[in-house]
Amino acid sequence: MPGWFGPAPVDDMQEMVACQNGILHLPTRRLFPHTPKFWSANVLEFGYDPKAKAPRFEQFLREVWPGDEEAQQSLLEMFGLCFTDITKYHQAFMLVGPPRGGRGTIGRVLHGLIGEENYVGTTLKALSEPFGLESFIGKKVVAFPDARLDGVHPRNLGTLAERLLTITGGDDMHVNRKNAKYWEGKLTARIVLFSNELLRMQDQSGALASRFVVWQMRESFFGREDFDLTHKLLAERPGILNLALEALDRVRTRRPRPGVLQCKSGLDMSQDLADLLSDVKVFVDDCCDVGPQYEVLVTALFSRWQLWCAQRGIRHSWGSNQLSAKVVSVVPPIRRGRPRETDKRNTKLLGIGLAKKSSG
Repeated sequence: MPGWFGPAPVDDMQEMVACQNGILHLPTRRLFPHTPKFWSANVLEFGYDPKAKAPRFEQFLREVWPGDEEAQQSLLEMFGLCFTDITKYHQAFMLVGPPRGGRGTIGRVLHGLIGEENYVGTTLKALSEPFGLESFIGKKVVAFPDARLDGVHPRNLGTLAERLLTITGGDDMHVNRKNAKYWEGKLTARIVLFSNELLRMQDQSGALASRFVVWQMRESFFGREDFDLTHKLLAERPGILNLALEALDRVRTRRPRPGVLQCKSGLDMSQDLADLLSDVKVFVDDCCDVGPQYEVLVTALFSRWQLWCAQRGIRHSWGSNQLSAKVVSVVPPIRRGRPRETDKRNTKLLGIGLAKKSSG
């Protein structure tokens, strides 16, 4: 799903969305009449109106990110992508900020836009458990309204990262369902995390961090809340849809890489997330030089790694071969080599060397 029984009127069925007044083709804004030929579990709770505006929502974005139009437009791009079932951009989303900073309002508006049947709220602890993916099937958005790692057993952190990577990668999955057969297919739900702080999930390769678009939210409305704001914003859903679809056009046509824009105001936090998820990446940044002119014995690299970990109280049970494999995954141009030296063959990494001066 979505699908069409018989010849379809468009090729890109992933961009057909049922509204209350018809079936909307998102790229062209063409509204088709409702028909039993359209097969989808998702329907929006409001109608499409090409003339609708959303002045209060635009004001809200300016209040949350004052003077940062790039962050405002980037959020609208995320909203637009959430209306589709497109997974090819391999992106997830994280909004980090203080209490009463607007995160909850954004989540409730997104929920109201996408619709009750298309949205599920959950926790990272639930996701790490055996049946944690069951509720994701057929949804457009999976939200973590107050994302925390509390209660997630350390041994499940790898499972958590693996599942997030598989979902964002658009890969085939075998979903364990309670008292039912495994479900097989691709989950098209968008992952959206709301948190007060960055979360230390476990992915030494750096792949997971690179898939998150991060917004840093600095404003706090504590003591000056508008408790009717969500209701006011939801009244503008047809107008918000129009803003989101305009932003979605940019997502499709952005060059050189299509996708939701990582706004500049979130770049530092995005880098912090990459460092937080991968000790190996931080070690490479701290202690190594990277370039085609460098090389290092794996044994020497491992000795520096052990010293670096001891200085920081970091514990890993890896051997030298495991470390070298993880370093190669963090810096793909690096390759292994075993050049002959007299009568010994010592494994080296080519393209990386130990820095003479480093914080390690």
